[in-house]
Amino acid sequence: MTENSEVQAEQEVHQKILVADDEASIRRILETRLKMAGYDVYTAQDGEEAVASFNKNNPDLVVLDVMMPKMDGYGVTREIRRTSDVPIILLTALGDVSERITGLELGADDYVIKPFSPKELEARVKAVLRRTINKDVIIKSFSFLDPQKTGNCSKDKLKQAFLTLGEPLKEEEIDELLKDFTKGSQVDYKKLIGALVGK
Repeated sequence: MTENSEVQAEQEVHQKILVADDEASIRRILETRLKMAGYDVYTAQDGEEAVASFNKNNPDLVVLDVMMPKMDGYGVTREIRRTSDVPIILLTALGDVSERITGLELGADDYVIKPFSPKELEARVKAVLRRTINKDVIIKSFSFLDPQKTGNCSKDKLKQAFLTLGEPLKEEEIDELLKDFTKGSQVDYKKLIGALVGK
């Protein structure tokens, strides 16, 4: 295993995931699968329990069933978004596109339609967490380079900062993250940071 792989594996071991679904079989399957992948997993059987668990355990990602008793997944998403931008994946049996769009507009990051493959959900969890980690890394990298500057920053310098910080990112991943904020060889600092922090 390479040094970068070891760093990534260590990060994943400590990441916490909250799974909220009123179906015990789904909770059990996802809890087992995600624990095997190296995550710490908390479960909830209804919306109110999900909110309480979120406030208590501060997870890195939340998987929410849309149709839950006491408070549905949309309501839980609203509650979480009052105080946090933690990634949220919705599980839904609803086939209507407008219903899924509602969840995304409320702040969910992704959705999976039931019935689903646990392997697919695990892949989506990894992808969403990866995007979140990358955003944090970019902000850290810019702070390392130009904490007081308001202009542009060289993409080459930013890439070097990633290597200096020892982050397990590939060059094409950096290019993908920066493409909307790059003109020529320069990255617009203000626009990038504003997009990442939601301003």
